[in-house]
Amino acid sequence: MEANAPDQQLLRTTLTVFRRRRVVMAALVLTAGVVAAFSSAFQTSMYRSAAAVVVKSGASVSSSGSFVNDIELGNEIVFATSTEVLAALATELGFRPSVSVNRGGPSTLSFAAVDSDAAAAARAANTHAELYIELRRASKLEEYLAGTAVIQQRLDGVEADISVVEAEYQAKLDKIDPSDAVAVRRLDAEYRPELTRLETEQRRYSTILEEAALSVEFLNLSGTRVIVPAFTPSNPFQPDVTANIARAVLIALVIAIGFAFLLDYLDDTVRTKDDFEAVTHPLPTLAVVPRLESWSNADETHIVTIEQPQSAPAEAYRSLRTSVAFLGVDRPMRIIQVTSPRMRDGKSTTSANLAVTMALAGQRVVLVDADLRRPRLHRFFGLDNRVGLSAVLTGETVVDDVIQSIDSVPNLSVIPAGPARSISAELLSAGPLGSTLQQLAGRYDVVVVDTPPTLSVADPLIVAGVVDAVLLVASASNTHRSQVAASLESLSNVGAPMVGTVLNAFDAKVAGYYGYGYGYGYGYGYGPDDDSKTSKRSRFGRRAKAGSGVDGGAS
Repeated sequence: MEANAPDQQLLRTTLTVFRRRRVVMAALVLTAGVVAAFSSAFQTSMYRSAAAVVVKSGASVSSSGSFVNDIELGNEIVFATSTEVLAALATELGFRPSVSVNRGGPSTLSFAAVDSDAAAAARAANTHAELYIELRRASKLEEYLAGTAVIQQRLDGVEADISVVEAEYQAKLDKIDPSDAVAVRRLDAEYRPELTRLETEQRRYSTILEEAALSVEFLNLSGTRVIVPAFTPSNPFQPDVTANIARAVLIALVIAIGFAFLLDYLDDTVRTKDDFEAVTHPLPTLAVVPRLESWSNADETHIVTIEQPQSAPAEAYRSLRTSVAFLGVDRPMRIIQVTSPRMRDGKSTTSANLAVTMALAGQRVVLVDADLRRPRLHRFFGLDNRVGLSAVLTGETVVDDVIQSIDSVPNLSVIPAGPARSISAELLSAGPLGSTLQQLAGRYDVVVVDTPPTLSVADPLIVAGVVDAVLLVASASNTHRSQVAASLESLSNVGAPMVGTVLNAFDAKVAGYYGYGYGYGYGYGYGPDDDSKTSKRSRFGRRAKAGSGVDGGAS
């Protein structure tokens, strides 16, 4: 089991990468297949035809020829593709065809031709095979004739020698008395062995010449021949649409796999708790809030602890409440600030659900929207945002006039931010924010303060100086690790009382990425608050509205 653990981990990691990058991988593979199909459709159709030729050595009187071996077959391929044969083929056809010769089997050659015309391909293959056989026979005949010429010369020499010896023998025989038998025998003993030897050579050379003559005749009747003629193909062999698509898809799949791992290596988004804690250590991760697939609209607001109190996200927020309560045992944590590195990380969602869970647990809680640039908390509860914290900080009203209670959640009050202000940093730094929060801390058990993202504006860094604890919220598959690190560094530089972090919108399958920007900045994304676009009446109270950014979409 332990030995297989690394392999299992590698397999899980690989499958996770494939799930995360499945859209990119599928797009690459699909594009390659489509391109291959279209390119194949515009390619010129090419036809291929082939003739098979069996190759034998020269025939003789006693044999019709033997099959050639592999070495001899290689020599035959060289001859079949020689300049002599190809030149004769081009002359015969009137054009230079695209041909090839390969081993087709034991002692067999395959003569193939490729052409855009099916009939021309078959004609070229058959003509090539026939010319090869014809020229091969001519070459063999030339070899036979050259050999017989040498034998004939030797035979002529032997016959001349026989004539000389016979003439000498006859001349000496004429000088001997025919009745002298001893002299005759002596003369025969002198000349007969030489004549016998010469006559033997004469018969041998004559036999060789007779066999050579017969072999020439057999050469034209048997031996090398076409055993399977080339036929006119009905379908082109190029382009092979199926093969082209298969090759393109296979190559694209290999590239897609490599590209997926490259993207995964270069991507520094927070996807898992381990990714998150690698950046936030030694701060504890107080809660990991799962993502709800059913809430995919980022502009909608939901409070999951009220709408779906038995769900996993609701349980995660209750776990966050418990973790905060334990941290408060050793240090006073009456005023808790919630912020995030960037927009849509779920800070407002976390603020709202944390406040609700604390109120439902019996604590007196006031939820303060200190995001004066882009107020949002009032939309979670359907509250009036015409007057809020900004009016208190400018001295236009007092805090009691902006506190709104939530009828459906006992012990919970909300202070909206009021209309968006472009000079929020000046208000938070110069206004009586600290005294206001301290006043609220004296009247409530917990004050939860929602502030803008740390990487967008200086507002949360100012607020961090007057709170007891700061929670940093990040969104899985949305927030980058570099952004989390930069946010923590900014908070650390101002001495923010960091107590923990929250990983929001966690997808167990790690199967999606959402690219959102915060849009904070003067003159960008701000204007009069328009509740008509997103605010709606609900069952939470006379103006209460459900809200949760469990899907990573809420700010």
